[in-house]
This record gives sequence, C-alpha cells and structure tokens, in this order.
Amino acid sequence: MQLEFDIEDRGAFRRLHTKGPHTHEAGKDAAVCEECRIDLPFSTAFIRQLIEWDSTGFFHFIGERLCNDTFNKGAKNLINRFCSDLSDFLVLDFGSGLGQLSSYFFELGARKVILTEINAQLLELSRTYMRDNGHTEDCEYYLLKECDELDMLEDGSIDMIVASEVFEHVLPCYREETLKRLYSKLKPGGIILITAPNRLFPKDYHTTGLWLAAWLPSSLGAWYARTFASWRWKDRSTEDMLRQGLRQYSYFEARRILKPLGACNLCRQYPVEDKGLRDHRTLKGHVYYHALNIIFNMILKYIGPWEAWQPGLELAWSKPIAQ
Repeated sequence: MQLEFDIEDRGAFRRLHTKGPHTHEAGKDAAVCEECRIDLPFSTAFIRQLIEWDSTGFFHFIGERLCNDTFNKGAKNLINRFCSDLSDFLVLDFGSGLGQLSSYFFELGARKVILTEINAQLLELSRTYMRDNGHTEDCEYYLLKECDELDMLEDGSIDMIVASEVFEHVLPCYREETLKRLYSKLKPGGIILITAPNRLFPKDYHTTGLWLAAWLPSSLGAWYARTFASWRWKDRSTEDMLRQGLRQYSYFEARRILKPLGACNLCRQYPVEDKGLRDHRTLKGHVYYHALNIIFNMILKYIGPWEAWQPGLELAWSKPIAQ
C-alpha cells in the first residue's frame, strides 16, 4: 500500500499533504485526515527523500517528530547534564537516523560529527539534512553492517558517543559486541550516552503498548504482540519485531558489559530536587534533605541508579583517564 503526497512550497516552509490511503490509527477509516497535513521547515529534496524512504506510511508521522523537540529530549538532557560544552569535540552519532541530534552537536561547538547508520536511505537522508543545515564539510558518513567492527574509526579517538534510541533496535545477539566496540573507540575521559525505552518498566510504551511484553522471551513476546497488540503487528516476524524494539533495553544490560571494562557510571545519585530552597532551610530541613540522599544512594547502590527504573533510560558512562 502506497501513500500519495503533495508538497506545497510556501517559501519559509513546505506544506506536506498526505492524501492516503491512511495506515495509522487516526486516519485508518477516514477519507480526510487532519493529522496528515503538516508544515515542515525542510527542503523539498529532504522531504522527497523522506517520502521515498517511508512511502507505506508506517512511520509517516516522522515530519512531526522532526519538528517536535521532545523526540530527542532524553539525549539532550544527558548532554546538557554531563557535557554541555562540546567545543572541539569529535562526536560519533551511532544510529544517527535523520541527523537531528548531529545538528545539535554543532550548536554546542562540536568540531566534527561522524554519522553511522545501518540503513542506506536513512544515511542519505541525514546527509541531505546536514547539508541543509550548513554542515557538509564537518561530517563523515558510514553505512554499517550488523555488529560492524567500526574499523574505519581509530580506537581511543572519539570524545563523545551518543546512541539515542538505538540499542532497542539492535538484535539481542549483537548488543554486547556492539557496545564493547563502541567503548573501545572512546578517548580516555570520553563519554558514551545511551537513551532507550526501558525493558524493566512494566508497560511497553515504545512498540506494542502492552503490559509485560518486553519481560517475556522473544518468541513468546512476539506471539503476545501479534495476538493482542495493534493491527500493525499482526503479521510481523519475531526478528522484525525485535528490530522494531520489542526487547527494549535495560541499565543492567549495559552495566554487565561496561563495568568489567572499567567504565564509570555517571548516573549514580538520587536526583532530589533542591528547587532553590537550600539557603532557606531550617536545620531540621537540612538534616532531612541529607538523610534522604544517604538513604536513597545506599539503596540504589545495590538495585541500580534512579535512571534504571524510569520509562525511558538516560544512561551516561565515562572512560577513565587512566586505564
């Protein structure tokens, strides 16, 4: 099934009309779907590539996601929290998608960004997106195979690696080797940032919308999704559903791999909000505040950091300067 599109150039933006047939829930049975008209601040060339990449419409809300800053909120939170100044940084955007984050790295001062993707069309889309944003000369692009060795990158050469919403799409059998190879590319003192939907959270908000789907063995979880989830998943194979993020990711999966390599977990403190009240607390308030921090940090030392239990993982690990 192919969607039909019209692109109307309005100078400051392009208006994209999706004429149908519609394949998403809101427009499934509608002759006209208001959600399928959107104004995009992107070049016509980029929009046409976007349509060619996803002409079946399964992901045709991507235009809205590009315009909606919340899509990359987790990764930006981590960057701003641990490394907001990227001056002269060499950054690896692993699983760069359409390139939205890569453009953000340059806003923070990055010297150069390496974009990698497993999908050739996505890589070309990111190339067009970065060119439209004026970064043609500052980027390198690499098409990867599954569990690629990343031989084109020198070990210990990257200042920061970002894998935003990527590891849930890597097949479980490749995840350990992929993370080890990424870590080997970091400079001493470098940081790897990972965001992903959290497998430990009981409801799967990312793929199926079902409770406990990610907790089940892969084949059983796929059957569960085909039987009870949206009509989108009825005929999908187990491998296809794993690539769509059925298995998700967890803090403990990353820790099992990175901790033996000497990586330092940067997300270790219970995030008690100070809210500017520090100078106005009573003695009793100061005691309560510090006791709360001590108690939670002792508990979380054994069950993982606060971030390990949120719906969306926001993980940061650094490579020690002395290895």
